[in-house]
Amino acid sequence: MFKKLFGQLQRIGKALMLPVAILPAAGLLLALGTAFQGEFLQSYLPFIKAEGFQNVAQMMEGAGGIIFDNLPIIFALGVAIGLASGDGVAAIAAFVGFIVMNKTMGAFLHITPENVNDTASGYASVLGIPTLQTGVFGGIIVGALAAWCYNKFYNISLPSYLGFFAGKRFVPIMMATCSFILAFPMGVIWPFIQTGLNAFSEGLLDSNTGLAVFLFGFIKRLLIPFGLHHIFHAPFWFEFGSYKNAAGQIIHGDQRIFIEQIRDNVPLTAGKFMGGEFPVMMFGLPAAALAIYHSAKKENRKVVGGLMLSGALTSFLTGITEPLEFSFLFVAPLLFFIHAVLDGLSFLIMYVLHVYLGYTFSGGFIDFLLLNIMPNKTAWWLVIPVGLVYGVLYYFIFRFIIKKFNYKTPGREDKDMQSNSVAKNDLPFKVLDAMGGKSNIKTFRCLYHTFKS
Repeated sequence: MFKKLFGQLQRIGKALMLPVAILPAAGLLLALGTAFQGEFLQSYLPFIKAEGFQNVAQMMEGAGGIIFDNLPIIFALGVAIGLASGDGVAAIAAFVGFIVMNKTMGAFLHITPENVNDTASGYASVLGIPTLQTGVFGGIIVGALAAWCYNKFYNISLPSYLGFFAGKRFVPIMMATCSFILAFPMGVIWPFIQTGLNAFSEGLLDSNTGLAVFLFGFIKRLLIPFGLHHIFHAPFWFEFGSYKNAAGQIIHGDQRIFIEQIRDNVPLTAGKFMGGEFPVMMFGLPAAALAIYHSAKKENRKVVGGLMLSGALTSFLTGITEPLEFSFLFVAPLLFFIHAVLDGLSFLIMYVLHVYLGYTFSGGFIDFLLLNIMPNKTAWWLVIPVGLVYGVLYYFIFRFIIKKFNYKTPGREDKDMQSNSVAKNDLPFKVLDAMGGKSNIKTFRCLYHTFKS
C-alpha cells in the first residue's frame, strides 16, 4: 500500500515539473521587462529610457506576466501530459475539462462579472469566465482527471456505427462529462478548502513565521532524495498567502505574490519560502564540494576535482543541487541531515534579516541576478556576507565529519578511482548489473525532474 502510494506521489511530482519548466522563461521576460522600466537600471544605462526600449520592455513584461496569470490552465495541461505518458490528447481533454468545469461552476453558483469585482468573494475571471477561483490546485485536479480519462479510455472500442469516436477521440468526450459532474462538488466544497488553506497559511505565518520558514527549508531538503519536494512546496508557492495586486485581483502563493509585487513595483513581502536557497546553493554547497575534494586521496583528486567543479558550478549558476547532494547522500547520510538543518536555518536567517528573494527556477546566480539584483527591491547584497559565512561553515563541517567518521565520499574509496574505470561500451551493462539485473527493474524513466530544487 505504502509503496503504491509512494509511486503515485512520485509520478505526480514528475508531472508537476512540466508546467514548472515554463516558469523560468516567463520569469526571464518579466524580470528583464520590469528591470528596464525601473529607475535602478536606468540610472546605469540611461539610453534604455528611450521610447523604443520602454515599449519593448512593456511587451516583455506583459509576455511574461500572461504566463503567470494563466498558471491554472498551464498546470492542467502539463499535469495531464505528464500523467498520460506525454500524449497530447490528454492535454486537449484537460483544456476541455478546464473550461467546462469553470463554466459550470460559474453557472451553478450564479457568478456574474460584478461578483468577480468583489475581491473578497473568492471569485475570478478565468479565460473570460466568471467562476470560482480554484487556482493552481484546480488546474492540477483537472489535469489529473484528464490523465485518468486518457488512461482509462484511450483504447476503448465502440460499435461500428460509432467507430469514429472510438479510441483516443473518446477521451475528450468523457472528460467533458466528468468535468461537468466534477463542477458541482467543487462548487460546494472548494470555498471551504480555500478558506481552510488561507486560515492555515495565515495562522502558520502569524503564530511563528520564523519556525515556519525553517521547517519549510528543512523538510523540503529532506524530501529531495524521494522526489517528493515538488509536492511539498507547491501549496506554499502557489496557494498559501494572499495579495491584492494593482488590478484588484487576489493573488495566492509565495512565488506568484513575489512576481506580482515586482510587476506592481511595490515593497516586497513575499519570498519567505524561496530566499533561503541562495546562500546554500551559491555558497554552501560549492564550499562542500571543495571540502570533498580536499578530503579525497591525493591520487584521486584529479578525477574528484572534475566532478566537484562541475557540480559546484551547476549549483552556483542554476541552483541544481542534486549532482552534489547525491555524491554524499548515500555514503554520508549524517552530512545530508546537517545540510538540511543548515538549509532551514538559511531560510530563518533571510527572514530575520527581512531579505525577500524569489526565483522561477531555483536559487542560483541566474535567478539571483534577474529577479533580485536587477529589480533591486530588497537588500539582496546581504546574501553575500551570509553566503560567505555559510561557505566557511559548510567547508569545515564537511571536512570534520568526513574525517571523523571516515566517510567514503568521492575519492576516499579503498580502490583507486583511476583503476576502477570500465570500458565505455561496458558501462550500461555494469549499471544494469548493479541494479540487480533486468528482471529486477519494474519501470524505467528519465529522472530529469529530480534535478531541480
